[in-house]
Order: sequence, then C-alpha cells, then structure tokens
Amino acid sequence: MFMQISEFKRAGLVFGLLTALAACEGGQAGFGFLDGAVPGNDGPPAIRETTLAQTVRISAPSGYCVDTGSRRNGLNGNFVVLAPCAALKVPGIEWPETVAVITVSATRAGLPAASASELEAFVTSPEGRGLLSSKGDATVDVLATDSRQGAFFVRVAEAEAPVAALEPAYWRGLIAAGGRLVSLTVRGYDAEPLGASTGLRMIAALAEDIRNESRVPLAETDAPASDNSEEPIAGLFPKEE
Repeated sequence: MFMQISEFKRAGLVFGLLTALAACEGGQAGFGFLDGAVPGNDGPPAIRETTLAQTVRISAPSGYCVDTGSRRNGLNGNFVVLAPCAALKVPGIEWPETVAVITVSATRAGLPAASASELEAFVTSPEGRGLLSSKGDATVDVLATDSRQGAFFVRVAEAEAPVAALEPAYWRGLIAAGGRLVSLTVRGYDAEPLGASTGLRMIAALAEDIRNESRVPLAETDAPASDNSEEPIAGLFPKEE
C-alpha cells in the first residue's frame, strides 16, 4: 500500500525524482536495436538479468534479454531496456509469444509514494497528462489505471510514439523496490500492437518479480526519515522521452 501524500516529508526528494528518472530514460538512443544497430556479427550473448542502483534486481521475462547497449548505471542514471532476444539478434532464442519493448529505470534516492486514488486523480489532470507525454504536453489520453499489491499502473495513448517502430499507447508502472522508486514501461510494436489486458499482465508480472527479487540496502533500512518539506506528486511521474 502506498503512503499518503501527507507523509511525503519522509521521502524528501519527490519532485527531484521527476528529473532524476526522466534523465535515466533514454528516448530513441535507448532503442538502437529497432534499426538493427546491434554490435557483433553473430549477435550478443543472452543476458537475462541485471541490477540497477545496486539494489533493484531485474530478470527479463521469457524470450526477453537485456539490451546491454542501453544500460546505464551510476551518476548518469539507472536505466535499461529489455527486448525480445530475437530482436537483439541473440542466437538460438525464438521470438516470445508476446512482443513488446520494456524499459526500467530507478532512482538512487529515498522512496516517496501516494495512494492509488491520489495517483489516479493526478494522472487524469492536465499536469499529470503532460508528465506522461513524451513531448511534455497534455495531448495524451489516459485510457486506464490499475493498482494492485502496492503497485500503480496507468495506460496512456499519445498522438505518436517517441520511436517510430513502437505503438503510441503504453503502460507505465510505479513500484517500491530495493529502497528505490522504480518506473517501468511496456510498449508494443507499431506493426504488432499490444492488447491492453496483455500489456497490463506483462507489466504487473515484471513489477512483482522486481519487487520480490530486489533488496533494501542495509544502510537505508534504519535511516531516519527526511525532514525536507513536502513536495508535489508530480515527482512520481518520470517523463518518457
């Protein structure tokens, strides 16, 4: 269950998380494989697991691999793309039944949160829709929201995707994992759109796996609450560039 907005003082970095996660998410530079820009003649090895921000552990769904060319971990952000292994030209792995592109980003900051009702009210507001748009405007449509087991998901449709090969509609999820705020997105290919219910099942399953596999850093387990002033809910929504 998410904390209430009145408890945001304990996080201290809510609005800053918007900037931090937006910087992590790589836009078109993170999707080079869509144009066949995968290094090597025989394709890369299958890498199925990775860790962001030291504590957020990610295992790719069946048929998916880590795009090592997209991965950033450190002061310049914590971000990775998971894509079908076949799209990454990994030999010997067939296309998965459900084809999509997944991004995962994580902050190094403490974790803020909000209740599902507060998040739903925010994402349907002009400010919320602007933050969910890859162009930063409010021209997106919020198609659906869902909350379950401490995670919040929102489905958004844009006029056009940030990368031509992907479909305009996508799911975004927000979870607490490894003491971090973790943002996930799932988009289908434009030539093979991802059904809404299929995309939700996919992102919810990955969110649950990440939360179960990640660990809270020992140094933060007993850390005192931040005494910074309350920040706006906008900080929970990194903009996909």
